[in-house]
Order: sequence, then C-alpha cells, then structure tokens
Amino acid sequence: MSSSSGGIVAQDPQKFVDALLNDLRLLSTEARRKHESVKDASEAAIVKLRNISTTSESSVLHSNLQNGCNEILHPLILGCSTKNPKLVQIALQSIQRALQFGIVNDTSAPVIVRELSNLTEAECEELKVLQTITLFVSADSLVTGSALSKCIVIAIKLNFSKDPSVINAASAAVRQLFSCTFERVVQEDGIKSLPVIQFPLSLDIDINTVTQTNDSKMGVCAADSFQLLKDLMSLIRRQATSWLIGVKRFTMTLALELLESILKNYPSVFFRHIEHAVVLRDIICPQLLYILTGKKQSDSPVDKVYEKPPFPVLMRCLRIGLAMVKNYHEIIEYHAETFIQFVLQLLASRQAEWQSAAALEVIHKIVGQPELLRWLCATFHFRPKAPKLIELVVRGITNYNCRALRKAVDDEPSESIDQNQPGFLCGEIFIPIHENVSAKRWILLDWLEKHEAGVIPLGYCISLAYACLIDVTHSIYAVVEEINSPTKQPATTQYEIELHQKVSTEVFQCAANSLLHGLTQLLVSSVEDSVMESLLNCLSTIVILACKINNPEIKDASLRGLCRYALPNGYYDKFVNTNPAIASNAGQTHSVGDVLFLKDHLHTVDNIEMVGAKLDQVIAVGTVCPTFGSSGCNENFSLTAKNMKVARTLVLSADANGEHLTSTWDMILATLQHFTWIIGIKPLPNGDFRTDASGSESGGLTNISSVPSTVLTTAVVGELPSFNLMLNKLVEHSNKYDDVSLHHVIASLCELSSDQMKVAQKSSREISFFAIAKLLQTSIVNLYRLDVFWRPITAHLVEVCGHSHVQLREWGSVALTQLVMSAMRQHIASKEKDTKQQILIMTPMSQLNEVSFLDVKQRQLDCVLNILEVASNTLSNEVWEILIDITYQIGQDERSTERLIEYAYNGVSQTGKEFLEVLPFKCLKMYLNTIATFGKQSKSINISLSAIGLLWHVSDQIRIRCHHHGEANTQQIWLVLFECIGELCVDSRPAVRKSACDTLLQTVASHSDDLTSMSWQIMLTDILFSLLEKVRVSTQNASNERSDDSTSGNQKFLVHHSRDTPAKQWAETTVRTLFGVVRIFNAQRHVLKSEENFYENWSRMIQYIEYTAMINNPEMSLAALKDFYEFHFGKMEQKSSPKIVRKAKAVSTDRTQAFSEDTQTSYSGTQEVTDFTQSEREYGNANTVSGSFRMLEFAPSLPDIYWHVSWKVTTSL
Repeated sequence: MSSSSGGIVAQDPQKFVDALLNDLRLLSTEARRKHESVKDASEAAIVKLRNISTTSESSVLHSNLQNGCNEILHPLILGCSTKNPKLVQIALQSIQRALQFGIVNDTSAPVIVRELSNLTEAECEELKVLQTITLFVSADSLVTGSALSKCIVIAIKLNFSKDPSVINAASAAVRQLFSCTFERVVQEDGIKSLPVIQFPLSLDIDINTVTQTNDSKMGVCAADSFQLLKDLMSLIRRQATSWLIGVKRFTMTLALELLESILKNYPSVFFRHIEHAVVLRDIICPQLLYILTGKKQSDSPVDKVYEKPPFPVLMRCLRIGLAMVKNYHEIIEYHAETFIQFVLQLLASRQAEWQSAAALEVIHKIVGQPELLRWLCATFHFRPKAPKLIELVVRGITNYNCRALRKAVDDEPSESIDQNQPGFLCGEIFIPIHENVSAKRWILLDWLEKHEAGVIPLGYCISLAYACLIDVTHSIYAVVEEINSPTKQPATTQYEIELHQKVSTEVFQCAANSLLHGLTQLLVSSVEDSVMESLLNCLSTIVILACKINNPEIKDASLRGLCRYALPNGYYDKFVNTNPAIASNAGQTHSVGDVLFLKDHLHTVDNIEMVGAKLDQVIAVGTVCPTFGSSGCNENFSLTAKNMKVARTLVLSADANGEHLTSTWDMILATLQHFTWIIGIKPLPNGDFRTDASGSESGGLTNISSVPSTVLTTAVVGELPSFNLMLNKLVEHSNKYDDVSLHHVIASLCELSSDQMKVAQKSSREISFFAIAKLLQTSIVNLYRLDVFWRPITAHLVEVCGHSHVQLREWGSVALTQLVMSAMRQHIASKEKDTKQQILIMTPMSQLNEVSFLDVKQRQLDCVLNILEVASNTLSNEVWEILIDITYQIGQDERSTERLIEYAYNGVSQTGKEFLEVLPFKCLKMYLNTIATFGKQSKSINISLSAIGLLWHVSDQIRIRCHHHGEANTQQIWLVLFECIGELCVDSRPAVRKSACDTLLQTVASHSDDLTSMSWQIMLTDILFSLLEKVRVSTQNASNERSDDSTSGNQKFLVHHSRDTPAKQWAETTVRTLFGVVRIFNAQRHVLKSEENFYENWSRMIQYIEYTAMINNPEMSLAALKDFYEFHFGKMEQKSSPKIVRKAKAVSTDRTQAFSEDTQTSYSGTQEVTDFTQSEREYGNANTVSGSFRMLEFAPSLPDIYWHVSWKVTTSL
C-alpha cells in the first residue's frame, strides 16, 4: 500500500536501519540502571540488526529484517512493558518505524497490540499508542480478527480519556480505523473480482439466515467489516458487543457518524456482499421487446443497417401507435413501450429532419397527457430491468434541442425573419415560435397524401421541442398534484396514497435532470417576454416539485440555474460560485443546471454577449460586489431586463419554498447580495433597503457612500420599489419556517457577513451590509421564538462589533442593540416573567464588555439606558447584575474616555436616583462597588466627587430598605458601603480623599445604630484600621517635591504653600482619617467594650496615634496629641467647666509625678501587662494609675491595663 493509505513507506533501507540502531542504543542507555532486561535485549537486538544489515544486500534486506522481526522488536516490547515514559516513547517510536518500513510480521503484531492495550490501561503515552495502532490497521492486512478488534477497542477507550488532546486524537483514530477496515473489503473484492450481487432478494432472507449460511464464505476483511458493522449497530442500540470486546460505552454521535461514513463512502461493499445489503429488491432485470414496426430488425444489428418503413407507412404507424398509447395503454402495455422506443430512435436519427419532427409531434401528444405519464411510470418503471421511459423521452427532447440550436448557429436563415415576434436567438440567427405548434394541429402527421416528406423548417422543430418541454413540466406537476385535484376522486386508502407518492416521485426524478437542462438552454436563447415568462414559470415549477418530492439535488440545480441567470453573463461562476460553502453544496449535480452548450455548442461567449447587446435591454451597470476572493476586482458588469426577470423569479421561488431550501440558502442569499449591489440597492439599519433615488435617512449611521459606478436606467427605477417589497417579504415569511429551516437562513447570512468581514480586513473597498441588515430583519420577525436563534445571531453580531472596520462595527452594534431592545420590548409586552429569557436577551450586552472600541461601548450604554427606562420594573436580579456590570466595566477600563465615563456615570446616577427602589436588594453590593469604581477613575474628578455623594445618598436608601431583609444581608451591605467609602479615602487626589473622609465620618455618624457589635468589630479591624494603615504607608512614601499639577485630574489649580507637595497633602489626609477614626471609636466604645478583643483594638489605636505623633511633622504631631487626649477623655469643653478642668489638671500633674517612679519599674514592657490578675484590674483604687486618672471627673472608667498602655505612650512622647 502507498504511504497515503498507511501502508509501507518507500524509503532507503539503510537509513531505516541506522534510525532503528539509534533508537535501540538510546533504549539501552535509558534502561541501564533500572531495567537490566531491556538493556540486555536492546544490545542483543543491536547485534542482530548489524549482522542483518552487513550481510544482506539491498534487494533482500527488507525480507531479512522481516524474518528477524521477533528478535529486533523484543526489546521494544519489553520497553513498553516497563511503563516507563521515556522507554515507552523510544519503543513506540521504533515500532512505528518498523510498521512504516513494513518489517512487522503477523507473529509480532498481536504481541505488540497486547502491549499497546496494557499501555492504554496504564494511561501511558496515549497519543503514541494511537499513532501506533493507526499504523497497524493501515498496514496491508497486518492485523485481522481479534487483533484488529483490540486496536479499535483501544481507540474507543482512549476516546474517553481525561486529556482533551488524547480525546481528539482518539476520535480521529476511530474514524480512520473504521475507514481502513472497510477499505480493506474494497481491495479484497478487487483482488477476488467479486461480482455484484444479483437482485431482487428473497423476502425470506434476513440477518440470521445470512449469518448462518454465508459466514464461512466471506473473506477475512469482509468478515471483519461485517462483525464491526454488527457491533456498531449494537453500540447504537446500547447493547453488548460480540467482537469489540471490552467496549462498555461509546459516544452515540460518533457511532452515527461512523455509520454514515460507511454508507456514504463504501457502497460497493453493500452491492457485492449479501451480508451487508438486504434491500436491493428494486434492481431491474427485464427483457427488451421488439419494436412494433412495419419491418423487423435483422439478426445482426451491429452489422446491418436498421431499415425503416416508407414515409406514408411510417406516418400512419405513428398515428396508430399514438392512438393506441393514448387510449389503450392499459391494454397494450409493453407494446406501448416498444412504440415509444421506436419514436425515440426516430428523434435521435440524423438522416432526415422530418423524422425528428414526426417524432416530436408524437412525443408532444404523449407528454401532454398527465394520466399517460403516470401510467407509463406505474407500469414500466417499477418492473425489473424495465427502461425508465419518461427519463428517455425527456432526455431525447433535450438532446435534440441542443443539436438543433447548434445547427441553427451554423445554418443560414432560409427567409427573412421578423425579430419582434417571440422566438430564440442562436448566434446571428433568429428562430421564431412556429404558428402551427399546438396540441390540435400537426404538419407531418397530417401529410397522409404525400409519398415523400417535404422540407421542414428548423424553427418548427425547435418550437416543437420548446412546446414539449413546457407541456411535460405541466404534466409532471399535474401528476404530483393529482391527489389534491378537485376534479379527481380523492384517494381513500393508504395504499392509494402511498402508490401516488411513489409514482409521482418516480416521474419527477426521472424527468427532472434532462428537463432542467433543456429549459435553461432555451432560457438563454429566448428574446421575448412571453417566452421568458413561460420558461421561468417552468423553472419555478421544478423548484416547487423538488421541494415537495424532497429531492435536494434537483432543488439545488434548478435554483442554481436561476441564480446564474439572475446575474450578468459569467458573473456567477467567477464571483459567487467561488464561495466554498456554495461550491460544496453543488456536489455531484453541479453540472445539471449548467448550460453546457454555451461553450460546447455556441462557438464563443462573445455570441451570448452580443445577444444581450442587441436584444436584451441594459437596465444597470455596476461593479463587482466585493468578496473575499475577488475584493480587488473593479470590473463593470451590465444587468439586463432578462436578469431582472430571473431575479424576481428567484425571489418568488425562494419565498414560496423557503422552508425546504436548507443549505441552498447559501447560494440564493449570495446571489441576491450581488444582485442588489450591482443594481444599487442599499440596506438600512432596520433591515429594509433603499436606492439612491429614494434619499432615505441612514438611521444615524455613518453615511455610506454610493456603490461605485452604479448607473441605473429609467426603465428599472420604477421596478425597484416592488423588488424591495419582494425582498422584505422573503425575509418576513421566515417567521413561518420551522426551527431547522430558520437556522439554515441564519447560517447563510452569517456566512455572507463573515465573508464581508474578511473583505473589510484585507481591502479598503466599500463592503456590502446586505447580510447584517437581513440578519436584523430576520431576527425581529422571529422574536416570538428567540430561544431558537438568539445565540448564533447575537454571537455573530458581537463578533462584528469587535471588527476593526469602522462602518462594519457600527452596523454590527446598531443591529445588536436594536435587536436586544426589540426583544426586551416584546418580552415586556408578553407579560411573561421568564428570568431565563431575560438573561438570554441580555447576555449579548454582557459579551460586548470584551469589545474595546469606544463607539461600541457608547451604543452598549444607549441600550442599557433604554432598557432601564422601559423595563426597570420587570428586570430580574440576574439582568440587573448584567446592566450594572456593563457600567462597572466601563468605569474600571483605563481606555474609557472622559466623555464615555460621564455617559456611563449618568446611567449609574440615574439608577441611584430613579430606579433604586426597584433595584433588587441582592444587587446593592454590586451597585455600590460600581459607584466606587467611578469614584476611583482618574478621567474626571467631578465624577469622582459626585460618586462619593451618590454613596451618601444610597446609604439613606439602604437604611430604609434594610428592615425588609435579613440581618446578615443588611450588615453585609453596610460593610460594603463603608468599605467603598474607605477605599476612596486613600485616593491619589486630595479633593477626593477629603470628600471621602468627610462622607465616611458623616455616614458612620448617621447610621452607626444600624450595625451590630459583630459588624462593628469587622468594620474596625478590616475597614478603619486598614484605612489607617494605607494612609500611613501612602504618607510615608509621599514625595516632598513640589508639583505644578495638583493631582486633581488633568486640571491645574493654584495651591497654598501648606499643601503644595504630596507629602503635605497626605499629612492633611492623615490628620483627617485619624481624627475620624478616633471619633468613631469613642462614639462606639460602649459597643466595642463588649467584645473580647477590645484590648487589642485599644492597643492598636494607641499605636496609630503614637506613630502619627512621633512623625517629624508639626501638623500631624499636634493633631495626634489632640486625638490622644480626645481618645481618652473626649472633648473637654463638652464634659467639664473650665474651673473643673484646671483643678483636674493640677491634681493629675501632682499624682502623675508621684506615680511615675513606681510605674517605670513595675511596668517596663507591654508584654508584662498581660500578666495582671483580675484583682489588679479593679476600678476605683486611688493607688493605681486608673485611680489617679479618675480623680478627674471627666476620665473614663477603664481597667488599669488600658491606662498602662496609654501611660507608656505618654512617657515616650
């Protein structure tokens, strides 16, 4: 096998030997310490390999290596058994080399597979194991039976590994192993020249019979594939497997994909093996009958020419035969078949034109009878080996039409032609529709008196072919719709209904390919409105029938023809069909809708362009719509009136059958995008369209320049409004599609939009916004089921919003915000309280947080404010969190401009002033953090100061609402509020710090009663002490250099010399914060004293005061001394009269001097204070420190231990 299929790789044997020797040496080196057996085996293998290499010629080296495979691979197998990662890596790499070179024999393979299975169980080098088993199965029948099943089991087990990379590799390996297993069957059948099984099969044959009787007849590979197929079905049914032993679980989706791959890629397996195919009962094996003619065919048809009866006899035979077929077809049966085949032979004859004309006249009568077509199908198409007469008839008409058109190009016109009448133009030759072509008038079949045929004009034959194709289209439609016809008796039994479906499907499928080809041939050559309308009507009928019959190939081919001719000549294949998604949908039927005769039978494309220049009116001239593959093309193309008619037919066909189009939407929407671009129709933000002449506003978007070089004629301007209306209806009617069809439409529009995103990324040309506009319109009309489509559309629009192209990003943001607002309005109108749907609607707005462009942020905020205004009373907690988070992200983003910050803060402020009452209590914490974020931002100091005021305002609302919620939640909100204000107290801007400090003191003073003792403890330690520590660090690190900027945003002010450096400014902050914390501590001392750690808090507070007092700054030291005094005694003027104060000072001075000597020795360290007994902490003893202080009337009642701490600070100061 070739390397591409995983077999033996052609390479230099000596290079392989050298590489294997290196691997063995490396394996020996790695194993010399802990794995002596591996080392010894490696050295032995090296000797063996060297001997084989030196004693063997190049021609026999491969076979000698294969013979010595067991000894060479033995150390590798031992290396795998050690489970040592390094040894396993080396061993598996060497095994892979051996597999690629093809030296592994059937004896060693099962042993290696067993070791690979052990490695899998040990979860060792799983990726290497997968690579190795893939090479095993890819080799030419190296592993079969149980070894093959074990390889597949290994891959299946690794598909459930914990490592994502292993899972992906295992999934790919499973697919490849299944494919290799069935590929072997194809090769085995080719070697054995196994014939295709003859059908039909007996109804008695079932799977049990096949297994019992034919199991031994199957080849090795066929048996493996048969067992694998059975086990695959067992896995799908979740039953135990008989061949894939050890598989306990399997992904259902992967099993179905494998089954689909087998059925799609290996049909010959089912055709050649009765075990794999049991349903080939419709294979035909009929016998041909002699044609009913005046003379018989000779015994040697190859050597003798077929003789036809004379003209008079032939004409009468045709008339009789036609009568028999039309009126007595149920009686003559196979004679009707013989007669039709004879007519087809006449049609294909090139000896005389009259023979073809006579055949066309007969066929014209036959195809115009729907009942006759139905009978022909029901009688002959379902019998074994019977020809499909309808297919032969339509194909014969199409082939003759192609031949006649080619001949018309070469022939000279026999008479002058009036080109104003309906007809066809072939090169320079105009062929009118013949007046005698009708269902009641003949020419040849009425020439009963003539002995020889006269001259038949070519136009008559082409006209007959045209009439036949039109009539057969109508007849097929009548056959399919017969069950719904009011003139027919409706089917009453299930059998009749099923028979009708079967026959109508067969009639359409047999005729559709050739019929479509013939109609498109005539459409290109047609030059008159009535003829074009008839042909387009037939093409749209084929689209309807293809959707009704569910034939995707014909549906795609017919619509592809309409797409091709809706655009200028050559445009579709050059610019539209280059899209991979569209080209892939063409598949096997890509050429069905192609007009091959344009290049094969009409000499050059210039002839077609000349036809358009002469007889087709040009209605518009425009450039190519930019696509990723043609963004640099500026070629001009002309749209004709015929293109406009085809485009209208395309839109109507898509509108009528939109639910059945599935993947065909890619092609249709791409064509409409190109068509609207060339004709100058431009999209609007609401999903509608406008033209240059309409002068509509662009809905606030950046003005989009006109499509370059678009020239419209007055003939088309009047048609554009109606065409716009058709496009709108096409999208609006998507609200009637099922979910799957809607997803196809959305996927196609997203694909087109993605292509324009690529164009905008690589080119400076103007791009088309067709896809985004239609996405918005499609979404709005389907809002009643937004759960179905919301995620893919919004995800794509979010991606568009992140594009670097300004206009594209603007369109994406407008479309997304309009869609979200429309969805929210509809949700409110429905009066449904569906939290999940609200979250689904608002999730795209949250995803826009990842987009860094400011214009997108602006529209995001517009949407948020709009939703707050219209839906604030109905929003769930989760949606409120999303809205608040949007403003929070903008506030903390350093890239946000001052204008954007102001706009976002307006929303935050509006929430606090107008919507705070409806804001869920659970969202208050997030809202407070958001306000604090705007207080911290540095773009605008006014917003920071306003945010501090807003926190003060919110605190009042918290107090009002806290009574309706639990104590735990309430306390948490208060702590978050104080924490937010505390963080602003250490802002880098003095004005913000001053305002925050004042607000913190006022807020605590106003709402201190709302905090519990536990909350006060948390606030003191986590907020207030943390604030003092941050201020201390900032003050310590502050610079003493004078700055021109006052650090108040970007504004500069004249600053007093006492505040002209950061150090002086932070000194003021230190004074304010220490004063505020002391006041708060004193005010809540009665609460804090009840806690066990009050002494620790007291000591820590004393330490902050001491540190501040000892700083080399007079302002801070003086303020700290005042705070020290107030911390112990409060405000003197509020507690005692001046007289009492003076007396207290005198007493305090005397007693302090007397007491100082004793206390300096007794209480020298703060650690010793903790050893005091409870009796020493009693109050009121005049011989203690507290007793000496309590001689003052205003001294607080504290234990001695606290006074000792304070006294030490006093002495140190």
